[in-house]
Amino acid sequence: MNLFHFTRPDLLKDSPAKAITALAIPVILLNLFKAGYNIVDMFWIGRLGSDYLAGVNASIFLVWANHGLATLLTVGVIATISRLLGEEKVEQAKENSFYVVKYAIIIGFIVSLLLFPAINPLVNLVGMNAVATNVGKSYLYVMIGGTSLTFLMMTLNSLLIAWGDTVTPFLVYSITFVLNIILSPLLMFGVGPFPELGIQGAAVATLISYALTSSLFLWALFRNNHFSKSRNTIIIPIKNYLKIGYPLALAGLFFSLIYFFIAKVAAIFGTIPVAAMGVGHKIESIAYFFSMGFASAVATFTGRNLGAHRKDRVKIGLRFAMKTSAFAITLYSLVAILFSNQIAAVFTDDPRLIAEVSNYVRIVLVVEAFQSVLILLEDGAFSGAGYTWPSFFITMPMVLIRVPLGWLFGVHFGMGPTGIWLVIAASMFISWAIFFWLYKREKWLETKVI
Repeated sequence: MNLFHFTRPDLLKDSPAKAITALAIPVILLNLFKAGYNIVDMFWIGRLGSDYLAGVNASIFLVWANHGLATLLTVGVIATISRLLGEEKVEQAKENSFYVVKYAIIIGFIVSLLLFPAINPLVNLVGMNAVATNVGKSYLYVMIGGTSLTFLMMTLNSLLIAWGDTVTPFLVYSITFVLNIILSPLLMFGVGPFPELGIQGAAVATLISYALTSSLFLWALFRNNHFSKSRNTIIIPIKNYLKIGYPLALAGLFFSLIYFFIAKVAAIFGTIPVAAMGVGHKIESIAYFFSMGFASAVATFTGRNLGAHRKDRVKIGLRFAMKTSAFAITLYSLVAILFSNQIAAVFTDDPRLIAEVSNYVRIVLVVEAFQSVLILLEDGAFSGAGYTWPSFFITMPMVLIRVPLGWLFGVHFGMGPTGIWLVIAASMFISWAIFFWLYKREKWLETKVI
């Protein structure tokens, strides 16, 4: 086995558990590494002070929105390309894989133009002090400016997963994340010949790693003969991908933008709750990235087997993934809750911030296993089947309600940040209940994507 060529699981013949596990393990390892990188990044930013930590944590939601909008393409790519391969339309899959790259660059540029004017008003909306506000804006100017690169990288990653290749993303991201971890403090603090860029150094280091990642992904796709530009088959128009992806993309955008308003409510109690929510998200991200690893595998497995008319395999595989992920996340949540003070102390030595991070963890991670199953349904099976409308009509309202209820319990009823954290946890549980009901109805297995 060399760097970009290896034996892949047979998604149509291997047992569902074996196929999904083989796909999921590299993505889970990669995502845990990604979560580790985010934690390291927050560690260095925390050395600049709590205002810097609050500024980045408050602005990071627009970066999430940026990544969420990338699902305009990525969801449709996995659902469509994997379905084509399941139908044994290999040449059509190759040609459409090639042309979707152009779509990614164009849409990324358009999204950058739309998001850039929103930076100042959204960061100002949170109502932090001048230092934290300027930090948030500086970080976003760089990250949002590189949106086309973000879209390109995420689309190429989705293409590899759709082809059943999760090892290459793991290997490539492992290399580039190490580069990012090394480069970020060098550019932030101006070590040696590197310029001292402050908070923008962290963003520049991230975009440099994105560029290298995209280059290696392109090389892997060409090397493994997953691209063709002969146009001898039908090229699926961009609207088909967008039709599948827009519910998840808008839900992701909405989720991210709403957090500016949640941060504004939290900021009523000072910068400590805003910073605590950001650190809490980093701790929570371990569970999230683990679940998303399984979800990526389930999405590809679902699309491939639905294309081959094997609904029975899809249901067996999904049940295995839900049980496995829920068990693992339950164990992680217990550890995080029991050692919440010690974990929080890794990010800061401020006792007030440590206490509030611990408070967040002890409330939100109680329902994290339910959130894990929700992710496997929404971003896994439903996404791979092209059944994405629930993300628009269910996820968006459940996220929206967090703002007024957070204010009601936190401010009006005088519960403080605890009231906000309770609202977040409750909305996660209710969303799981609705999606699980939709899963049991099985209408998602009948979705047409091509």
